[in-house]
Amino acid sequence: MQTFILSLLIAFPPDTESKVSTELAAPQHILAHGKPINIARSGEASPWLEDFDGDGLKDLLVGEARGGRLRIYPNVGTNKAPKFGDYEWFKAGGEVARIPDSMGDHLGFKPDMVDLDQDGLTDMVTASNELARGRLSELLWFRRLQDGTFAKAVKLRGPDGEPIQGKNDIPPSCADWDGDGLIDIIIGTLRGGVMFLKNVGSASAPQFAEAVPLRSAGQPIDPFWAQPCVTDWDLDGVLDLLVAASDGSVVCYRNQGTRTNPQLDGFVTLVPKSPVQREDDKVSPPGQPGWHASVSVSDYNSDGLPDLLLGDCSGWFKGMPPLNPHEVKRAARSQAEFEEARTEWSKLFRQYRKARSKASESEEASTVNTNSTNADALREKVNQLSAQIAAAQEGIAYDGSQYQLHGYVWVFLRKSVDH
Repeated sequence: MQTFILSLLIAFPPDTESKVSTELAAPQHILAHGKPINIARSGEASPWLEDFDGDGLKDLLVGEARGGRLRIYPNVGTNKAPKFGDYEWFKAGGEVARIPDSMGDHLGFKPDMVDLDQDGLTDMVTASNELARGRLSELLWFRRLQDGTFAKAVKLRGPDGEPIQGKNDIPPSCADWDGDGLIDIIIGTLRGGVMFLKNVGSASAPQFAEAVPLRSAGQPIDPFWAQPCVTDWDLDGVLDLLVAASDGSVVCYRNQGTRTNPQLDGFVTLVPKSPVQREDDKVSPPGQPGWHASVSVSDYNSDGLPDLLLGDCSGWFKGMPPLNPHEVKRAARSQAEFEEARTEWSKLFRQYRKARSKASESEEASTVNTNSTNADALREKVNQLSAQIAAAQEGIAYDGSQYQLHGYVWVFLRKSVDH
């Protein structure tokens, strides 16, 4: 059996001026209520660390494939020792935000927070990937408003005003890649390849040119299921490119160029290929990150060094998903709402049928109109209850026993130079 390398010494070329250690500690589960965060269901955890609510503490965001939603775990600890408990769903336009469900491909909501229009407010960017439309990808922008809430998603567009569309694309990483002061977008693709979309609009009205492939040492960057993350990994003042892949690996393409003329030349491995098998828990080694890696970078413990956050898929299992206390209460609430709505629906539906029958049997016009009006009002209530029943059923299915994947969230802390 393969063993997982718990610590890696990343050897950048000797000409680097960076004095930052690039050695990573062993991966650790990120916890909620003292237990490893495991979004389960369809797996595909996608982490991001950000002060989401403006209280000065870095919160944890985790995207998931099941339903295309984003979890917000408020930090109830400190920045040096983050602590997480219950989560809330990310909302936009006053509703829980959902991107098109991508069951079967495990893509889901992959968050990237950036001030895209440079108005001083951090926005949310992700992408859709609709199987029903031939796996068509579009970039989505949730703009943050002055009151701290988010507007409903709009599609990012090119200079021609048309939505940017692609095939088999992975959601984006946003940064000023070419140093011109505008936020650009880097995307990966399911079949391999990392693409650069230059912002050719303005700071307040971004527009993006046609995607062109990024290269390293003159060769295309093409890991399977490429999920990019643009960050200054070695703290030398220029942006580097991290790429996660389907096999669970993460590599770093160090920028050997300048802030305005990035040049990538070869890569080093930050996280090796996962030894976790694409089978059930019985054949998967425990305590090791899995596959379909999703990566982001943040200073997790506030020691001044950027750390690596990784979400995964691993280990098929059948049964109940791991539920935290508030999820147990939510599951019970969904069941109660379903029973209540179903009982009320049955009662009102009988009344509706009776009203319709009276309307059809009446001969006097005034009586017909009265009964028809009553029937129409009852039908509207029946339709509302049907929607409530469907929502409750979805909640029951989400929190209920099912055949599913684990979806863990990990942090690889950067070791200090004097460790």
